[in-house]
Amino acid sequence: MRTTEQMPKIQAIALERMAWSRGFVESLLNGITDDQLIVRPGGTGNHALWIMGHYAVTDDQILAMMTGESETLPETFAKRFTAGSEPIDDVAAYPTRHELTTTMRSTRERMSAWVASLPESDWGTATPEALAPFATDAISVPFAIAAHDLFHAGQLATVRASLGLPRLHV
Repeated sequence: MRTTEQMPKIQAIALERMAWSRGFVESLLNGITDDQLIVRPGGTGNHALWIMGHYAVTDDQILAMMTGESETLPETFAKRFTAGSEPIDDVAAYPTRHELTTTMRSTRERMSAWVASLPESDWGTATPEALAPFATDAISVPFAIAAHDLFHAGQLATVRASLGLPRLHV
């Protein structure tokens, strides 16, 4: 695989933004204890366990859309964490923190590998209709993914604030 120094600048920036946004997310998660993972700000917000699974499912679904390959996560993941699903206030309804962290990381690694291997000639390939409102072509996908990370990072920051945890300045 090429190093980012060997890639066209926009591709290297795309990978860097995905890595930075996910690093910020993990920083937010690090201060939340296992007992606090299902805290829902205002009683109705997304809790950290749902957000973690949602990150993994989103990367997996988008990668499948862009490559034409099958999704790799179990159907139970998609049901529990896809956009529009409702978080459940029972930690037993979810995979463990370790499993969700591992899954988030592995789907992001697969997504990053796809972005790194994307030939410049494919950058303008239109995304499927379901993805088009967020990313219109292949090279805009990693930027949309980084933005998605940060959207839910705001929710994690709200969870942290509701728990009285310090703000992060990254």
